[in-house]
Amino acid sequence: GGTWIEVHDEHGRVKYPPITGTAWDPDANFADAVFGRADPQTTPQNGVIHSELMDAIYASATSGEVVRPAER
Repeated sequence: GGTWIEVHDEHGRVKYPPITGTAWDPDANFADAVFGRADPQTTPQNGVIHSELMDAIYASATSGEVVRPAER
């Protein structure tokens, strides 16, 4: 969902870098992986980290205090 990209090479900033590959939407990829239509583009470990981060965000919002995600 970014709105800009800045690319540099050995000569400096590239004004119009080539954009290659296929863009994917994480939400669509999740649904497609659940239904067996695609391989997941992330790992279960990333899901656990994201869940811990969200838990810390909600706890911080509730308490008004700094809450850190669980350390590994």
